[in-house]
Amino acid sequence: MQHLILFKQVANHYFDGGAYPVGGCAEIARAMVPTVLASGGDVLVRARVDEVVVENGAVVGVRLAKSGRVVKAPVVVSACGAVNTYCRLLPPEHRPPDIVRLLSPGGEPGGGLVSCGHVMLFVALDSDGEGLPACNYWVSPSADIDANVEAHRRDPENEE
Repeated sequence: MQHLILFKQVANHYFDGGAYPVGGCAEIARAMVPTVLASGGDVLVRARVDEVVVENGAVVGVRLAKSGRVVKAPVVVSACGAVNTYCRLLPPEHRPPDIVRLLSPGGEPGGGLVSCGHVMLFVALDSDGEGLPACNYWVSPSADIDANVEAHRRDPENEE
């Protein structure tokens, strides 16, 4: 079950404590902008992609929704999720049938995929934190992540 493996990979990096950049994760992207520009790259913000452009069987860029402009690049990285990438942005003739089938349970892209909900609680204390452990708490019905996810898939309404 690939989704369980991915969940474990995401969760495992927190087990010894997590860290975030000051200002949030967007600071990572902001810090990269000068390097991208200095290397001859371009940074587009709020530039919605309409389609992944494929030429001779290879991805060569993206077509922007508003202007129709094609932005070409030697490497194209999609960060909008597998369903959007394979079932919506790739031209139909270039969509791998086995991947589309996997991502389209019930016949519609993403139609039967179940995602696990979660809640994050950040607490601010009027204290220097002395005596408090520097750690994250992951609260689950049991330590068996596979069983927890499978129980949720079977009955998403169960609160246990």
